[in-house]
Amino acid sequence: MIDHSPMVTSVMTQDSLQDAGFEEGDAVEALIKAFNAVFIKH
Repeated sequence: MIDHSPMVTSVMTQDSLQDAGFEEGDAVEALIKAFNAVFIKH
């Protein structure tokens, strides 16, 4: 079975991570509120 789930990459500041209560290894889901696309060539 092939997983076709989209991959989401995000950047957060350390302060934002602490405010949200995220810790390394936490399982999270992405709720996309606003979307900006930047295309890069591989």
